[in-house]
Amino acid sequence: MPLLARHTRYAPLMCAMILSACAGDTDDPVAEQLLPAKLEVSPRTLTIDSSSRATEFVVSNTGEEGLRVVIESDDFVVDTVSATLPGGTDITVEVSLAGRRVDGTVSLSWTSVGFGIGGYNVSGGVGNAIPGDTGVVPISPNVVTVDVSVEPLDTETRTDTVVDTSAKVSAGRFTSWSIDAPAGAIVSVELSSTDTVNTWFMTDESYEAYARGDRFLIIAGSEFANARRANYTTPPLPEGRYELVVSNQGAWLFSRTVTVQVDMEWDVTIPASD
Repeated sequence: MPLLARHTRYAPLMCAMILSACAGDTDDPVAEQLLPAKLEVSPRTLTIDSSSRATEFVVSNTGEEGLRVVIESDDFVVDTVSATLPGGTDITVEVSLAGRRVDGTVSLSWTSVGFGIGGYNVSGGVGNAIPGDTGVVPISPNVVTVDVSVEPLDTETRTDTVVDTSAKVSAGRFTSWSIDAPAGAIVSVELSSTDTVNTWFMTDESYEAYARGDRFLIIAGSEFANARRANYTTPPLPEGRYELVVSNQGAWLFSRTVTVQVDMEWDVTIPASD
């Protein structure tokens, strides 16, 4: 058989293979199909201000096909977790605090209802699901993401004089005043004495150790340097009970008269409205 004739026998098969290969990139109806339904989310950035516990946004279907929308958040409580939106309709979604006032996100996924086989899950950031985007429908889990920032609660600063007194401290003895401090409080101590004394500010636990004669820790004070005057301020304190100690244990014979003023400053939180 001539060589040309032998090759001609396989020409139809080769053409079919070439046509099949060329068509391989275009025969996937999902990859080519445009989504007829469109989703709008407004606004995409939310703020829960310091005077409230909730905010809201609107989800709109601006296309002709219905959409099944699922709304989820690990950070907040949403009042609408799923809804079916016919074309041209919208819903309002409320986002409220789940506990702590922390920033977070709300995610929306959606499916075209009654279009194609089983509908499509589409990404809000890709394809033509958001107006203005163009392209084909991706097969993708989720998501339009709505960012939610949460403002801290309003606070006001309060001050109070918690100790304002004079006292006589005998030789070889000490005296103290208990102070209950809220979280974050700063305590300022001003002391004057007729002669040298030590003054320390410490936790209630350290005070118990000091009173037993054990080793103890101080938060602030005269640093074991006898002085007639002392002025010092603590760092912000954890909530708890503290003791201000004035010691005349270094004296053998004479008592001291001390004048003490203790001022405390702290922030008070103004609760958000329900």
